[in-house]
Amino acid sequence: MRESAGKLVNEHEQLTAGNSNRVALKLPPWIPSDPDMWMTLVDRTFDVAKITYVATALDLSVIMEVRDIVMNPPASEPYKTLTKALVNRLSVYQELKTGRLLKKEEMGDSKPSQFLRRLRALTGAAVSDDLLRTLWSGRLPRSVQAIIVSQKDSKLDDVAELADATP
Repeated sequence: MRESAGKLVNEHEQLTAGNSNRVALKLPPWIPSDPDMWMTLVDRTFDVAKITYVATALDLSVIMEVRDIVMNPPASEPYKTLTKALVNRLSVYQELKTGRLLKKEEMGDSKPSQFLRRLRALTGAAVSDDLLRTLWSGRLPRSVQAIIVSQKDSKLDDVAELADATP
């Protein structure tokens, strides 16, 4: 029941192997709007703490969503399966994220590059950079729009840096 990375192992196997070392671990708060980010933070926390049994460190409300996998892990890639299931089952539906992007998300007091990163986080891979550029630039102040309009051939991140430097 081991994955090559060794992140998910049978708890009984770990406890009977004479490993009595315990690590106090505080997981980051659950991020319902971005489970991918939460899993990345958890992965890094586990790597630093050398945690090998993921399921015992998860919050009860989260673990119950993947009970079937914890109770009967697949023979191959159990950690990857668990991670994918957590993200799929607990993510805000992409349609809702995209709807929020199309209807509500405004720049506010953010710098243009921060606003772009926020839009990217909402869209994931669901929106092309061309569409993202259109949505992003259309919500920038008119003075910034006038400056970046000539940057159609530049990378979007480079345009965002230029927009940050615009007064």
